[in-house]
Amino acid sequence: MWKSGILSRPVLTFRKGTSIYPFKALSSGFCPLTKMRKVTVKFCSTTKFSDELKDIAKALDEGYRLYRGFSETFCTDFEYYLEDVASEDELEKVSPGGADVTVYAVPDETYVPEDRDYYIPLKQLTASAGEPTQMINYSTLQRGSRNPYILFNLALNIYGKAGGKAWGIAGKLEGDVHIGVDIAGNYAVAALLTDPGRPEVTWE
Repeated sequence: MWKSGILSRPVLTFRKGTSIYPFKALSSGFCPLTKMRKVTVKFCSTTKFSDELKDIAKALDEGYRLYRGFSETFCTDFEYYLEDVASEDELEKVSPGGADVTVYAVPDETYVPEDRDYYIPLKQLTASAGEPTQMINYSTLQRGSRNPYILFNLALNIYGKAGGKAWGIAGKLEGDVHIGVDIAGNYAVAALLTDPGRPEVTWE
């Protein structure tokens, strides 16, 4: 039997405690559920945005206000290096590899022609090398180094894509398999493909 439900505010478990607030817990030294010895990140952008990329990489490393820095937040060593190219078209020429995650600074969708896509080609390039990627739009890049919540969310994405698990659900869940959908307060559409004869599907 399939069932659905909503965890309105689940209790999360970390290596050193439980909390319903992930940012506060990790900032207080609870440490991620899984331990990673080191996370290495390569940041890539055009020369035009190299200063902004350097600022956000430094802020991710050292912290800003409530965000206490990658190493202190995730209880691991953090290493990064920067690489810049002359134009967006040359981002695809950046050799993948050499890091756990590659972060690309790319134009916002509204500022590029409809027939030009930087996101998918870069994803395909690094996927072929088995290297996860994280994209940062220029608008986020320009304000991210001065926003602790943007920095935390970016660091959290990097930690997860590097193979780390930040937290788990503290309470026991019924069933064998659970599929979570985070809709961030927005509408979401999900499709479930199954044999209409079995199992039975119920919604709660």
